[in-house]
Amino acid sequence: MSSLSFDNLSSEHLGYWSPIKLKLTPTTLHFKNEKTGKTGHFETKLINTAEWLYRARGYGLCIKLSNKKRYYFDGFAENEFEKVSKYFEENFRVKVKNVETCLKGWNWGQPRFEDEYMEILIDGMRSFDINLKDVNNASLNKNELTLQFQTSDEAFSIYEMRFATVSTNENVMSEMFRNVVKEANILEASGDALVSLKEMHCLQPRGRYEIKLYSQFIHLRGKTYDYSVPKENFVRFYLLPHPDERQIFFVLQVNPPITHGQTRYYFIILLFNNEDEISIDLNCSDQMLQENYNGSISKNMSGLTYEVVTKLYKNLYDQKLTVPNKFESKLKARALTCSYKTTSGFLYPLDKGFIFVPKPAVSIRSDEIISVNLSRASLMQRTFDFDIEASNGITHTFNSIDKSEYNGFLEFIRAKKYVLSNGESVTRQEDWSSSDGSHDGYLERMKEEGKRSRARDAKVIVQDDDDDDEDDEDFNPEEVGESDVAEEYDSEVSPSSSSEDSNAGDAPSKVATSEKSTDEKPAKTKESIKKQVIKAKVDKVVEKKSDKKSDKKASAGDTGTKKKKKKDPNAPKKPLSAYILYSNDVRDEVKRSLPPGSSIGDIAKVIGERWKTVTDAEKTKYANIYKIEHQKYLEAMKKYEKSGIAPEKVTKSQPKGEILGKLSAGVFKSEEFVESSDTSD
Repeated sequence: MSSLSFDNLSSEHLGYWSPIKLKLTPTTLHFKNEKTGKTGHFETKLINTAEWLYRARGYGLCIKLSNKKRYYFDGFAENEFEKVSKYFEENFRVKVKNVETCLKGWNWGQPRFEDEYMEILIDGMRSFDINLKDVNNASLNKNELTLQFQTSDEAFSIYEMRFATVSTNENVMSEMFRNVVKEANILEASGDALVSLKEMHCLQPRGRYEIKLYSQFIHLRGKTYDYSVPKENFVRFYLLPHPDERQIFFVLQVNPPITHGQTRYYFIILLFNNEDEISIDLNCSDQMLQENYNGSISKNMSGLTYEVVTKLYKNLYDQKLTVPNKFESKLKARALTCSYKTTSGFLYPLDKGFIFVPKPAVSIRSDEIISVNLSRASLMQRTFDFDIEASNGITHTFNSIDKSEYNGFLEFIRAKKYVLSNGESVTRQEDWSSSDGSHDGYLERMKEEGKRSRARDAKVIVQDDDDDDEDDEDFNPEEVGESDVAEEYDSEVSPSSSSEDSNAGDAPSKVATSEKSTDEKPAKTKESIKKQVIKAKVDKVVEKKSDKKSDKKASAGDTGTKKKKKKDPNAPKKPLSAYILYSNDVRDEVKRSLPPGSSIGDIAKVIGERWKTVTDAEKTKYANIYKIEHQKYLEAMKKYEKSGIAPEKVTKSQPKGEILGKLSAGVFKSEEFVESSDTSD
């Protein structure tokens, strides 16, 4: 088995759960947070022990590494233990231990410190543990210890925990406090930083900051506010060239965000000039850099400022650097100038998503995108809008993108195989003519709808009334003058053109009368006369179809037309199959073996797998039950049929005006746009 994957797992952090995908390979273990998109991995040679234990969301896997870290993956089914254990033994030479946990729910116990964790034991069994790296502050008050955790933007998360002892010996809590502080990630700028970067131009949060880089966090010190960000909060780094080719953005995406009052910053945005240079000396030894960072950075570094800074961040905090390289605008830039929420900025199409900077910064991953839409913002403006519908229900709209970028951007969207929500209208190149006054998109669209409407009507008439072509002889287009076009809007048009009570026999005479009465009423145009002809044909089609239906109804008793019968509630019910009988017997057992909250589909899948492994003898048992029930069903059906009870037949009648309603709804919709005019009004 080369790899092993699990898709429906979860991981707890600071009290909230995130969906996780897990993939095991012989050399590396990969995991991905499906909510934030953050990925992680570690080499399997670092695995010390692996434990299988029961937790809040079913069975979980705890992996302890030689570097003191632990990883919990929850949501396994009970029957997956053998598969996981076998893979660990064959590929990692590690035996998965089945550890019993205490489920009593007591709020007291014995603390034990191991690696970076504080465990609470009850009756010698683990009840829960706390990752001390999530603690950013700790305080001791006599016999009470208070732990404060990193702030989170989630609705439910751990903010604070307090531990107390009834012992009068204060040394007990003092020792516990020292153990916590030793491993906790208390973000105090104690000791010397690896490097200090002064007067860094920051767009968000706005100002100039001195940024100190420590091995586990960064510290931003401004004139008014200070911020500290632990390395675990970094999600992704972006290096985005400014379209003017003189500046460049360096974006740090963080989660949980840094806060300033009620304002939350999910992005730290630094701005560099392309030509600025810097020279720095790291406050550490070459040996330390070689051991911790594999020589990827050196003690003395110099070069372009943005290159040196991004290299430091990337290697110190083990994050990938995302750079746009697949898209190029008409101006050879990597971004599109646009507006988002009334603020102008730059939209960068990336290999796996989009990012807008500088304010308000927003990042959208490709796996979050449901569909995209490109549309014209205005007939007068030479711009288009770009909409992104995300899986969280939010639609992001980027306005005022220059229309010259449309074709190139559309090709990029298609190459990335995003779903276009506006279908064919996106691909119509004629809607983006470069002519100043020769194109009216609304008029052209109405013309196209008119053409499709008339073609649809003609098709219906040809199919249903092939012998009715002689009605067109009443209309002679040569007798209608070109100057009569304006008369189409005359208020005294004969009511026969729109009346639903007209019949087919009167229509030709009305057309002839309207041609002869030019002295009494204004002359009608081609379009108004065509309307009358189409109306007459539609009436005739309706009349013919109604005659055919009446003939069919008259002969229905003789021909025995097939109609769907109503199900008689008194009729005998068919017996359950052998598989259904088996599933009913084992459903409760399967449901108990799966994690709480498992869907019906998950239960059915497990039952189906079990059915494949059922012995022939057991299958025969259920098959015999089915045969007995089936025989009873046949006998009951014979008695039921002899009784003469039968459900009523279902007959449906189509209203006479249904065809007329369907056709007339589109017949005259866009006739006013058939002939071009100087205006679109």
